[in-house]
Amino acid sequence: MPIVSSNLTVKSAKVSTPPPYEISSGGANAETLGGVRPRSFEDRELNWLSFVRQAQSQRRIADLVGRIAEAIWQRLRHAQSVNPPVPDAMVNEEGSLLMVWSDGSVHFQIRVTPAGVSEWYFLNRETGEDDDGDVKIESASPLKFSMPAKMLEYFSAVA
Repeated sequence: MPIVSSNLTVKSAKVSTPPPYEISSGGANAETLGGVRPRSFEDRELNWLSFVRQAQSQRRIADLVGRIAEAIWQRLRHAQSVNPPVPDAMVNEEGSLLMVWSDGSVHFQIRVTPAGVSEWYFLNRETGEDDDGDVKIESASPLKFSMPAKMLEYFSAVA
């Protein structure tokens, strides 16, 4: 079942959180979602972080969801030798946060649920290759998690 937000359609068989996701951070696909994309990487990243923190302060997502999302982003960001694309981020009414990177041929997403479960999904639209899995949360306080090497490899295809 596809996940739909504004004009963005996410194809995923496993990650099937029901729509609608409320808002976008104006990250990677801001033009598609009707926003204005900030020009510099630093501005796009600050916009994304502000979105996540605002969702926390407005209680649309739990603090744990925001902490996990920020930690995953930092791990992905520092796994690259260049600045990766900043994700679009969307929140649904159940309090899940969806981070999406999509460049036309390659799609990558991570969903963090209120229970702290984090799932990722990868799709190469040209080859039809897709894969998914979980980010293993080992401890919530202090936050410790491990990301599968395959997930980092797929994320590199988007960056």
